[in-house]
Amino acid sequence: MKDHILKEDFDALLDEMLNKMRIAGETVEERLQNITVFMIPNVEELKGSHQVRNSIVYDPDYRINLSEARRVLLVYQKTFEELDLFH
Repeated sequence: MKDHILKEDFDALLDEMLNKMRIAGETVEERLQNITVFMIPNVEELKGSHQVRNSIVYDPDYRINLSEARRVLLVYQKTFEELDLFH
């Protein structure tokens, strides 16, 4: 439950956002590889946060601490705010 927001909600929003931007790729990870800093300035941070999300989903032994979870969430939040997703 505590990891739910990292596993599903933000990643679903990211996927939707990248699709609307018409970024090429079959998956979020593929699309992230096609993004430049001109499109999303914090793309490298976003890639790292997505990797953490994938670790949570696919590695049953992966553990995330509160500090790392906050950092990941802030990266998603910053991305969505910069792209004006919430307005």
